[in-house]
Amino acid sequence: MNKQNELQPYYRALKILILICGSFILCWKIGTGYASWLESSKTFNVEKIIVQGFEIFEEADILRMGGVNKNQSIWEMNLKVCEERISGNPFIENVRLRRQFPDRLIIDIEEKQPVALVNNKGRLYCIDQEGLILPSKSGKLYALPLISGYFQGKIETGKFGGGYPLQQGLHLVQLIRNGYPVLYNEISEIKMDRNGYRLYTKTGGVPVYLGEKELLKKLKYLEAIIDHLSGQKKLRKSRYIDLRFRNQVIVG
Repeated sequence: MNKQNELQPYYRALKILILICGSFILCWKIGTGYASWLESSKTFNVEKIIVQGFEIFEEADILRMGGVNKNQSIWEMNLKVCEERISGNPFIENVRLRRQFPDRLIIDIEEKQPVALVNNKGRLYCIDQEGLILPSKSGKLYALPLISGYFQGKIETGKFGGGYPLQQGLHLVQLIRNGYPVLYNEISEIKMDRNGYRLYTKTGGVPVYLGEKELLKKLKYLEAIIDHLSGQKKLRKSRYIDLRFRNQVIVG
């Protein structure tokens, strides 16, 4: 009797152990069965693909680049591989794919953005901040500064534009864009000649002679001058603004 009493705690522990093991096996069976159902069920086949943020490309171009198709299982898609395929295009800045259960795939696209236009023999090209010539969207009006001049080398979509004066013009665009956003929206054209930079304002097409030296200081002056003239509604009546001479501002 005493021996049975002594063994009872061991029996209880054994029963608990058996119960735990049985529960674990049952959960594992249910879990693997559920996972198998998730992978094989047509409920999770992709029925809708939403592509957001594209402009240069068509939706079909993005899907083709990523190798993405409808009716694939949302679980079988390797999103990282698809992202790498799409981001391999030189005109794509960033891309992110995400699942939206049960049957949607979201593709967020960030294309490289133009910061200026290039006028090469009467044909306009978009150019990004790194100097890459981007495709332009047919029929779209770009409110961007125009870089004009005789360019060295070939201007070709998908290539980096180089040579004088394109790089000098792009350099000035970047200085204005990064430090003087209001001025950036007021400049319609940038030209390079033997006297240095020449700008034109959107308001009234006023020529601005900037020269080549102390550009940051001159841009600061120019922003203040244009703000002053615009406030008094005199910018459109001005014939020119000359900042080529040291510590002098001439408004004609």
